[in-house]
Amino acid sequence: SPPAKDKGEVTGGTPGFLPVYIGSNVLGPSTIFYDSSHSRVGIGTSTPFAMLSIASSTKPQLMLSDPDASVDQKHWYASSTKGSLTFGTIADNLATSSISISEKIRITNAGLFGVGTTTPGSILSIQEVGNFVANGTSTIFNGLRVGGILATSSGITITGGGLTNSVSGTST
Repeated sequence: SPPAKDKGEVTGGTPGFLPVYIGSNVLGPSTIFYDSSHSRVGIGTSTPFAMLSIASSTKPQLMLSDPDASVDQKHWYASSTKGSLTFGTIADNLATSSISISEKIRITNAGLFGVGTTTPGSILSIQEVGNFVANGTSTIFNGLRVGGILATSSGITITGGGLTNSVSGTST
């Protein structure tokens, strides 16, 4: 009977970790863990909390790619960054040491949502547009234009129409 290694059998490895072969019948270190008692998979963790848990100090932790997209538009990432959840794009130079990552959206652990900014200052911060708050004063950086109305810090401009002020009710 041939030795065990000739049958494709492996003797060794760490229980719970999926085998990673680095050679013919040679196991290398694995970072993929399966918790069979809870049907959970951990990548970079041996204590997965959800069906899929990813733990890494290397960013980004999750990447989605569309090989048919245009140049530098193929890759989107999601990452846990210093307590915030971030989303962004990655340039096509994945094989180089100088990968170009561009953050697009950030949700802080305080619930602040930023578009185009890594430091949202209000419940909704949009780069070069404004900071919007609930129950307070929102800030518009370059004016607000809505259907012929432009509101800026210097006043309100109405184009293509007029201003109608109507009040209903009774007076006594």
